[in-house]
Amino acid sequence: MFDHQSEIEPANLVAKLTRSIKAAETDLREFQSCLDANGATGRIDDDMALGQALNISATPTLFINGQRLVGVKTAAETEEQISWQIHVRQ
Repeated sequence: MFDHQSEIEPANLVAKLTRSIKAAETDLREFQSCLDANGATGRIDDDMALGQALNISATPTLFINGQRLVGVKTAAETEEQISWQIHVRQ
């Protein structure tokens, strides 16, 4: 699904998900039951509200000691930021 994000639209979302589930040999009935139940909708809405409250408009966004890091970082860049934050706090 991630490799083909640009092809996904609201109109074809369920069809694309179903095709991916079949390709992954996952239980299609279990997936359909989960999809029909909308069980994650509340959690997603809560996460969206929190992101808006924190003015997050991109993923990934990390906070290290309140310092915002936006975008994909290498492990070395993230480690450097953590080390810098530890040094500053001491």
